Amino acid sequence: MAKFEGIIVPMVTPFDKDEKLDEEKLKKLVDFLIEGGVHGVFPLASLGEFYTMNEEEKKRCISTVVEQTDGRVPVIPGVGYTGTEMAKELGKYAKDVGCDAILAVAPYYAPQNAESLYKYYEDLSKIDLPLFAYNIPQFVGYSIPVDTVLKLAEDGIICGLKDSSGDMMYFAAIASEVPDDFSLLQGQDIALLPSLAVGAEGGMVGTPNVIPEYTIEIYNSFKKGDLQKALEYQKKLAKFVKVVGRGVFPAGLKYAGELLGAPVGYPRRPTHLSEEDKEFIKSVLKDLGLIN
Repeated sequence: MAKFEGIIVPMVTPFDKDEKLDEEKLKKLVDFLIEGGVHGVFPLASLGEFYTMNEEEKKRCISTVVEQTDGRVPVIPGVGYTGTEMAKELGKYAKDVGCDAILAVAPYYAPQNAESLYKYYEDLSKIDLPLFAYNIPQFVGYSIPVDTVLKLAEDGIICGLKDSSGDMMYFAAIASEVPDDFSLLQGQDIALLPSLAVGAEGGMVGTPNVIPEYTIEIYNSFKKGDLQKALEYQKKLAKFVKVVGRGVFPAGLKYAGELLGAPVGYPRRPTHLSEEDKEFIKSVLKDLGLIN
C-alpha cells in the first residue's frame, strides 16, 4: 500500500450567511487547494466544524469533495464519533463514494483507555479502507498513548496518524518506532518543519485553506534538501498561524480567508470573532504583505 505523504489539508467547510452548506464554494475550495499544490484533502476536519453538522450534511460534504476532486488527489474524510457504530456508518459511506482512506479522531466526551481505543480502531479497520488515527487531546480531552499507536501500527490496524497535540516529544517517540510504511503526519502548522526533520511524512495542516504557498514550500524545499528556504517559509508560517488562534476556532482562519479572497465561507454559531480580533488579523496579513 502506498504511503500518504506531503501536505494534506483539513478543509474548512464553507457555510453561507444562513449557515447552510455552500456546495458551490466547497467545490471552489477543492480546486483552489489542488491548484495550490496540495497532496490530499481531508473533509470533515476539526477546522471543517464537523461537530456542528448533521449526518446528511456530512455525507453531502464527502460526496461533493470526492466528485470535485475527481481522482486528482486522495480524499481522506473524518468519520470519528463518540460511538463506534456511528463512525462505521459514515466510514462505509466514504468507501461507497470512492474515498481513498478514512480518519477517525479518538472518541471524545468520555475518555477511553488503551484497550477500548484499540478495539475502536480495530472495528473501523474492518471497513477495509486505509485508516488514520487522529490525536488531538486539546479537543478530545486525552491523548492516544504512544504504546497504543505503536501497537495499532504494528498490527496493521492503522496506516497513519495525524497528531495535533503539539507535543514534539510524543511525536518524535512515535516517529522513531513506527514501521517504514506508516504515514505519520503533523497536525500543527507551526511544527511542520521540525516534524519533517524527525521523520514525518508530511503534514495535515489547515493554513493552506487560505494560503497554500507556505506549507507547500516548506515541504518541497525540505524534500529537495534546501533547508534555508524551508526555514524561511516556516518563519512566515509562524507569523501567519497567529490568525488561527483568534476568536473562537476556526473563525480567525475563515476571516483571514475572507480578506484574501479564499472560498472559505462563514463559520457556524456560536463561533464568534470580535472586532478586536479582526483588526489583529488584518495587522498580521499586512505585516506579511498579503493585504495593503
